[in-house]
Amino acid sequence: MLFNRKYYDVIVVGLGAMGSASLYQLATQLTGKGKKVLGIDQLAPPHNMGSTHGGSRITRQAYYEGKEYIPILKHSYDLWRKIENDSQSRFFEITGGLMMGSRTNSIVDKSEMSAKAYDLPYEIFDYKEIKKRYPMFKANTNTWALLDKLAGYLEPEAGVTKQLELAVKEGAEVNTNEQVQFWDAENYAKGIRVKTNKGDYIAEKLIVTTGPWAKGMMQELGITLKPERLIQFWMKPTSNASAFLPAHFPIFLWNVEKNLDVYGFPAKDGIEQGCKVAFYPHQDHEMREFCSAYNIDREVHDKDVELIRKYLAQYVPELNGECLKTAVCMHTESPDLHPIIDFHPEYRNVCIANGFSGHGFKYSNVAGQILADLTINGKSDFDISLFRADRFSSRLSQQ
Repeated sequence: MLFNRKYYDVIVVGLGAMGSASLYQLATQLTGKGKKVLGIDQLAPPHNMGSTHGGSRITRQAYYEGKEYIPILKHSYDLWRKIENDSQSRFFEITGGLMMGSRTNSIVDKSEMSAKAYDLPYEIFDYKEIKKRYPMFKANTNTWALLDKLAGYLEPEAGVTKQLELAVKEGAEVNTNEQVQFWDAENYAKGIRVKTNKGDYIAEKLIVTTGPWAKGMMQELGITLKPERLIQFWMKPTSNASAFLPAHFPIFLWNVEKNLDVYGFPAKDGIEQGCKVAFYPHQDHEMREFCSAYNIDREVHDKDVELIRKYLAQYVPELNGECLKTAVCMHTESPDLHPIIDFHPEYRNVCIANGFSGHGFKYSNVAGQILADLTINGKSDFDISLFRADRFSSRLSQQ
């Protein structure tokens, strides 16, 4: 019945990386003006069922994915520090970062183009210098490295937790373990109906940030999202352990063969907790495992561990020690590997953000700010033309 429904100015559905950031930004701008903001999640973020767990995420600024991201990335650094300060916590560390591969047509030269475009601090050196500075990497004669001096890591669980806590402190409401069954933006003159397994809500505006669970919604719009299974491994060094501590060991992303990268982190929690490493396959690499949020294989098998050992033995042999633990996660790929951050194509009072393609957490705080600005003001001060939903229209119509 209508009188049992609760009314809000904005509801955010999905409180992972983008949703927690959106709720925090909305709360700081709206609740002091008497507006009501609600966040809903089917689980209890941060959790290990989606894309925002595992203790660490790479952040960097010499961005090989495109220099268009750099203003957003630069702002994300300032915003992460503000969130740290406001929450009296620390979850963002600068270690430097190595982008490794061939000298041309690789992440090395693409990162360099971005660094030059924004005068970012970096160095480029060959395999001899890699061996001299970072002897733990076994680079061959064709390997070059770009050192992004501003790269480092974020702790995703802390980022989500602190933004949700700050949002609540500002006056937002958070409902966890509550599953949205449907939302309807057409049939309610007073706003958007959001029906869950626990309640019935009406909102003036809605933000949907449901990660891999957005696949069905986007398919209805003619946009194919591909959730992908990825495994994170924590490996204990076999020797020279102190060399893998954050003071000596940068984050790294190494294009080891066509369409396959290996990436990793220093032992940020101490040698006994190991270094986290993982694969990032792309394009048509045989290692790719597409899935859905409902059928992903969450078990790590012996063959998975054997595969990471094969590559560590060749490229970072001192990390090929005891496998201390593993975790399965997902990222959700868009057709062009750039995210969708935009109004819903059919409803201007609904904003969506998804398809971050494995590189979204680092600027998720700014994605939340963009979504809040779109919701409140109808526009963003950032150039988000790269992220428009309608960029896929002509491509999809030809399929």
